Amino acid sequence: MSKPNLRWLDTATLVAAAGGDPWEADRELQDGDPGEISGLADAFREAAGHLKDADEQFNIAKRQFEESWDREDTVEHPINDHAEVQKVSAALGGQPEALGKIAVALQEIAAALATAQRDSAATIEDLNADLHDIDEEIGEAMKGMYIEASELITEAQAVTTAALNQVNNTRGAYIVQLQDGETALMETGYVPAAIDDADGAPGDTPQEAAAEYEGSGQRAKDEETVANARRLHPHGHLQWTLDQIAADRRLDDYATVTDPANGAARYGDVAEQEEAARLAGSRLADFNMVHSVGPVPRDTVLGGDMRDRARGRLLLQRQLQDAQLPWSKLPMSADDATRLINDMEARDRSAALTKLYDQLVDCEISPDAARAMVDGISRGVMPQEYLDAATAAGHVFGAGQHAVNEFADRLPRGRHWEPGVAFSEADVRSLSDLGRKMGRVSSAVTLGVGLYDIFVNDRSPVEVAAEAGGAMAGASALAPYGASIGAVAGPPGAFAGAVLFGTAGALGGQFAVEKTIEWIKK
Repeated sequence: MSKPNLRWLDTATLVAAAGGDPWEADRELQDGDPGEISGLADAFREAAGHLKDADEQFNIAKRQFEESWDREDTVEHPINDHAEVQKVSAALGGQPEALGKIAVALQEIAAALATAQRDSAATIEDLNADLHDIDEEIGEAMKGMYIEASELITEAQAVTTAALNQVNNTRGAYIVQLQDGETALMETGYVPAAIDDADGAPGDTPQEAAAEYEGSGQRAKDEETVANARRLHPHGHLQWTLDQIAADRRLDDYATVTDPANGAARYGDVAEQEEAARLAGSRLADFNMVHSVGPVPRDTVLGGDMRDRARGRLLLQRQLQDAQLPWSKLPMSADDATRLINDMEARDRSAALTKLYDQLVDCEISPDAARAMVDGISRGVMPQEYLDAATAAGHVFGAGQHAVNEFADRLPRGRHWEPGVAFSEADVRSLSDLGRKMGRVSSAVTLGVGLYDIFVNDRSPVEVAAEAGGAMAGASALAPYGASIGAVAGPPGAFAGAVLFGTAGALGGQFAVEKTIEWIKK
């Protein structure tokens, strides 16, 4: 969706004030072609012969895709489905189970992209409508009728910033779903290069990552660093610094991507070479992301943004290769370490969402409503609904009953959820009951501040929800002690080593909250 035509407001000025361009971020996402990815998934499904288990998963993803994808297939990124399936089928020996898993993973990627495009487009549509309204109000203000135009300009900057954050939430949620899907594809032996032009994630191919690494000037710096290290310490890496070793590894990754004769050729057959280039490219992409500037997509499940995530991945990559972890005492190859990190991320994300769902159901939220809330968080759209409700109720949750009741009153009327569809009256009553229970805690968890931290301090909404559930579970233990409960958290991703924990003013309350959050982590 294009930028609106405004009379008084200047979109370039709004973009500068927001620190990023929500329209451009949305355009990059909209450039993806989920229809093409879905078509490729259909072709693999046919080749697999409709295996029952794969068909069930495939149909779930297909329904999600069809509910979100409302465009005619314009074939903007044509994929030769027949040739791709033939090539992969021959490489895998025509294994139906492997082909079925490929079909499912591709369809899930298509569904995730279509859903992200829909959500992002809705955000931009709302932004344009808001800016048109403000622009008209500025016109009236310029006539001296009622309000200072400067206040309206500030409001326009605020709604633009909020839209940028929301689009980045949506993009971040989709990117991690895409990367989880690509991890699943590579586990079958299929390197998904065919979808690179259609996946709506520009810059994520190995070649693009290598080009960015070189274009930034970092390759030249690394070559100089390694040359100096070899001159000073010609007999190996034992006396090299961490920076020198890291530079050498980046150059090796660059060669793997760009110089097959001296890089990927060492890996054997074509499929192995393609996978090696893909893994090397992902490490370069992580390095590029760490050194990027400006707003970047955010991880709405594990917390932080893509820059935080890349920094954690690079740290764990080095620790695994150098055997610096108590649970990994043997050095790993670069590719094995990256495969493990990819797998850990996918498992951590899935486990976090599953535990959140279980916790919500334990709080007497209906399974359908809990599923809708978890799905929203996984897509990067639900946290704003929490934030709106908490802001209206006030940041301090010491008056927990009032805050949660406000949340319950507002939840069915969220912009993204039709009344009576995702949340039943029973769900709203359950949330009101939760408020009364939380009111028994003398100084309870600060829901509003916690949710505000999702957007300002990059905390994970899963952490916030888990902490709220832990506080409720420990309420009966805390009440006798008159404890004050706080929440201190970091992203729960295994590679970052961050943990969730609760702190209470008295031992009884502390024990109750910490045990609950330990359960969430398991």
